[in-house]
Amino acid sequence: MSTSSNRKAIIIGAGMGGLSAAIALNKIGISVEIYEQAKKLRDAGTAISITTNGMNALKALGVDGAMMDAGEVITDMYARETNGDLITRMPVDKVGEKLGAPTVMVHRKNIQNTLLSFINCDQLHLGKELDNFKHTKNGVRVTFKDGSVVEGDMLIGADGNHSAVRNQMFGLDDARHTHYVAWLATTNFEHPVVTKGSANHYWGQGERFGLMDLGDGQVYWWGTKNTKQVAERLQHISLLSGDNNDADKAEIVNTYRDWSDEVVDVIACTPAENIIEVNTRDRKPLKKWGEKGVTLLGDAAHPALTSLGMGAAQAFEDSVVLMKCLESTHDVNKALRLYEKHRIPLTTKRVNLSRNISDMEQVENKWLAKARNTAFRVMPEKLIEIILTDANKFSIPENK
Repeated sequence: MSTSSNRKAIIIGAGMGGLSAAIALNKIGISVEIYEQAKKLRDAGTAISITTNGMNALKALGVDGAMMDAGEVITDMYARETNGDLITRMPVDKVGEKLGAPTVMVHRKNIQNTLLSFINCDQLHLGKELDNFKHTKNGVRVTFKDGSVVEGDMLIGADGNHSAVRNQMFGLDDARHTHYVAWLATTNFEHPVVTKGSANHYWGQGERFGLMDLGDGQVYWWGTKNTKQVAERLQHISLLSGDNNDADKAEIVNTYRDWSDEVVDVIACTPAENIIEVNTRDRKPLKKWGEKGVTLLGDAAHPALTSLGMGAAQAFEDSVVLMKCLESTHDVNKALRLYEKHRIPLTTKRVNLSRNISDMEQVENKWLAKARNTAFRVMPEKLIEIILTDANKFSIPENK
């Protein structure tokens, strides 16, 4: 049986999940090798929220301070009508104070660079596309498309929504598309509504918009629009990579032409090449993530819609729980099953909750949209705080 000091983990995928998992396992003395199919790590993309639960997970890894330095702490979050009128304030600041960590907006390239700074560069291997893996007497043997082979005590599939590891174990026929397209962008923008640490969500009929402060005069914005053609027009686009830079800016301008000034203005000043069009989908939650020395992590395990804004946070949580379970026992198989037992119920709940919230936010019927906005307008802020606090709780299993 391997000891704590000589166990080896093979991680597939160098995204937020793979890099945070590497940081976590390095902390407990497990040898880590990360294999990424891309020949070069992308430094493009937009921004992402790391919610309170994710920041608490990063705190357990010793990365929270560096991540806050790389982004902008969100202190004021608002839901608004399409004309900019206030619906309600979301007390994310109070939730952060109660749970011990803020919500932070960070550009994806800054997240990547921050995580990379906590691992050794020789642990990362690019241009390595997984072909298959096999269980062995002592662990796992992994074969790549270039013919190379590596062996380890465990295999962590952190290779995103189109996970090759997940595909070999369970297939990838469980994708659940939505009925809307999403656009994402970052740009330089100033407006009185964009105060330091602010996040504004605008709710329409079958359309939404978000405008968040990224600091240093930059903002992150996103928009959604119901469309019957979403699956056809975006079937080649990955939820994670969002590599379609051919978004039709004229369509976006037309979609939000009658919205508040700040929405119209930020779209107008954004270069078309900065806008990414994304296929919005999740996958049906799995009842198990692996077997023997293999498991999944992050979006490979539980890809969700973005309504909770917890994609990165959940990957960071996974990494911490995986670390704690591997620290609790030298038996890799037992540790991986403990990790899955702890994480699957919560991530399943959040995947389904994100889809339910998405359906509520994207309602197209005029009266349903009005009822939604009215309900949130009259809801006490204290109740919203309680709901958000519950959603952001992160528990670390105790070693026994």
